[in-house]
Amino acid sequence: MKRVSLAYAMYFKNKYDHSGNLQEGRFKNVTINTEEQLLYLTKYIHLNPSKLEGTQPSNLSIYQYSSYPIYIDQIPAPQWLNPNEILNLSYYQNTKNPHQAYKKFVEGKQTNPEIISRLTLED
Repeated sequence: MKRVSLAYAMYFKNKYDHSGNLQEGRFKNVTINTEEQLLYLTKYIHLNPSKLEGTQPSNLSIYQYSSYPIYIDQIPAPQWLNPNEILNLSYYQNTKNPHQAYKKFVEGKQTNPEIISRLTLED
């Protein structure tokens, strides 16, 4: 990530004749240890457009820059994206329609603040 970030910063500074810092802070990451953490992380990511644009969770599927419509089976997945990595987790083993179960999970009110606080990168 450091190499990509540095290369982009150099490109941007040269192209736009920019001086000074281009990016704030360091690259951050979080280790995912359990399936539950992975599920909540995907929920957190798919709910981000609602924070950006004030979208209601029930309207998340119309946000054009999200993979959420793929996860809830509204549009076909491109070759490079495999939603089954999430939909085949043990959390969905006993459901007839994992796409619908995932939609209910993301759009529902059930959250586990403790898990989410361990997954987010805010200081």
